[in-house]
Amino acid sequence: MSVDKLAADVGVVRTQLVRLEAGLGGTTFPRMVAIAAALGVTIEDLVRGVDPERASDRSMEMAFRGHGLSAEKMEKVLEYIEFLEHQREK
Repeated sequence: MSVDKLAADVGVVRTQLVRLEAGLGGTTFPRMVAIAAALGVTIEDLVRGVDPERASDRSMEMAFRGHGLSAEKMEKVLEYIEFLEHQREK
């Protein structure tokens, strides 16, 4: 099945599916159900082998790259986020 056909069947634009497949975006549970149904698979089949921790790290990395941040600056941002999370826990 082509990406265009799947997008039409699910009710999204092609770029949304491409971004989802590349790990650059998320989706809703109902949309995952629709994608699985259109492909004739289960949701488990769609997410099998996906490490949630790495998936979220990759999404964040791609978002940082979209803003032109270097690896060093990305690391500093992540350190700052961690610092803020620890401050919030106090």
